[in-house]
Amino acid sequence: MAIEDVQPTRAFVVHGGRGQYPMDENLHAIGFPEMVQELNNKLLFNT
Repeated sequence: MAIEDVQPTRAFVVHGGRGQYPMDENLHAIGFPEMVQELNNKLLFNT
C-alpha cells in the first residue's frame, strides 16, 4: 500500500458526505467539506 511506502503522519479517505471518523490509528475518513477546510487551514495558517 502507498501509505506504507510514504509513511505520512496522517492520512485521509475523502468521502462525499459530512463529518469524519477514525478508520485506523493514523487513517481518518473525512467529508469533502471538512477536507477543504483542513487544506485551507494548512495552506493559510500553516497549522
